[in-house]
Amino acid sequence: MIHFHLNFNDLEGGWVLNNQGWVSGSNHIFPYKHYALEDAHIRSEYVDVFVVREKCKSLPVLSNQLVPKDQLPALVSDLRQWPLQYQIIIIDRESNKAEILSGLWGTAPCFTVSNNDKLNGHWNPAELYRFLTRTSIDSDFAAQFLVGFNTPYSRKTIFPEMNALTAGSTAVWSKSGKRGFQLRIQYPNPVGEPQPRNLKSNMEVLPMFREILQESLKSWHSLEYPFTTELSGGLDSAIISSIAAQVSNMPVEAYGIIVPGISGQAQQLRRMELVKNFHLKNIDVSAVDYLPLSLSDKRIPDNQVVPWEEIYWSAFARLFQKASADKGQVLMLNGLGGDELFSPFWNELSREEQGKYLQGMELRRNERPDYLTSSTFEAYVDGATDVDYAPYSGVPISALEAAATGSANCLSNGVWPVSPFCTPELIWFCRSLPKEWRENRYLQREFLKQAGCSRSVTHPEIKESFSPVLELGLKMSSGFIDRLFKDSRLHDLGYIKAPLFLKEFSEYVKGKQPVYNDVLFYSTVILELTVRSLESKVGQGDHLHTRHNQSVSAV
Repeated sequence: MIHFHLNFNDLEGGWVLNNQGWVSGSNHIFPYKHYALEDAHIRSEYVDVFVVREKCKSLPVLSNQLVPKDQLPALVSDLRQWPLQYQIIIIDRESNKAEILSGLWGTAPCFTVSNNDKLNGHWNPAELYRFLTRTSIDSDFAAQFLVGFNTPYSRKTIFPEMNALTAGSTAVWSKSGKRGFQLRIQYPNPVGEPQPRNLKSNMEVLPMFREILQESLKSWHSLEYPFTTELSGGLDSAIISSIAAQVSNMPVEAYGIIVPGISGQAQQLRRMELVKNFHLKNIDVSAVDYLPLSLSDKRIPDNQVVPWEEIYWSAFARLFQKASADKGQVLMLNGLGGDELFSPFWNELSREEQGKYLQGMELRRNERPDYLTSSTFEAYVDGATDVDYAPYSGVPISALEAAATGSANCLSNGVWPVSPFCTPELIWFCRSLPKEWRENRYLQREFLKQAGCSRSVTHPEIKESFSPVLELGLKMSSGFIDRLFKDSRLHDLGYIKAPLFLKEFSEYVKGKQPVYNDVLFYSTVILELTVRSLESKVGQGDHLHTRHNQSVSAV
């Protein structure tokens, strides 16, 4: 939502507004510009507060203002009660301290790099590579990524000098004696998770579910712009698209990525039924035209590779570009968080189901790639329970991880993403339902059935799968991958044995299926590209900050 450069040694006192945001000497604070967002500068004696947040239709618009110092704490407290996503920067010139506050939705998280007396932040982590001072990666995070394709939702990242502001967290950047400026990121206090309860005798579950979603979508609704949705053809995106069609006064544009093969044919039939039933406008992108690791992935030649971003980045980039092509910007609804609403609680699983889950969590060396070094696997085992995970903040961690994974791609292409299933009251409602409403997604299936959908939508026999897309992408890029690992950085760093990787990958290309998921080939390739991106960018940042002279008005 925001990117900035702060240097207390060069704060000139007043901030000036230009066409990008606010500047003071070499300092700048630039909010992401989108019709779904609003921003403001609130001044007080020695303190400046910068806010960027999602507009909420039912609440007053934010405005620039001058506030007496004694009223500022109460105002900031009110700002933190905003029901939608926000980010707030508070700069106290008297105490040489800056705070960055993050809302609970987790959309477009801010990543930060602190170097002595300079602090840089951005919603796109690749833009911060140039402010890093070394190309190293964290061995524990690298092991989690290479062995389990896991990117923990944490204030720490795979880059030791880069931090993430997770949902509800606060970053405090201040002087710490002779050590200079230090950055501390504080997690919010964990909140209790809702638990199943008995229904009241007069409770009508489906109408309540519909009402909560409708009211949630109305918060973002604008009469000037139509809703757009990601419509895969699955339950989650189908429900969001149906509610969007009910709320909107204009036809909803439904964008989807079509997978190949039989599952893609079934997906197309479901999407066409949903488009017809809910009077949607259909726009789609073929996944096979934008394969992972293909020439369409501009991050690779631009050395902008971030390991935790969406595998199918190229296809989604094309989807977002199509959505914003005519209007320049769009607000796009997605189905993130739908799975988490109806998943079973641990005590609802049978002993057999619990056993299968625990068995699947066991770390067996013979089920992991031989090309991984022993030290990598050992770091994975040792670190699996020691990760500094963010606490539960009201939105399921997996939904926040997914939002962090895709936000930069969205924003880079003019799309502001919204996840209605992450609405706090909806999470509380659905997680409080008895097991029979959540089991096998009964509520979602019944909802779509009542909306007029056929059994092929509510109970699909063949679900869309991106696995063939990944396999095709890996095999089509085999020549590129072979050349890449002839001089492997991950080999030199001791994470893999490159000759063994090339051997196992060659066998895979020829048709031999490994005992492990082929996504681990992808994670190895993308981490190799990440290290190379770092090599080309690290240390280039200091000379880029010059004074901003294009000011148009004072604030």
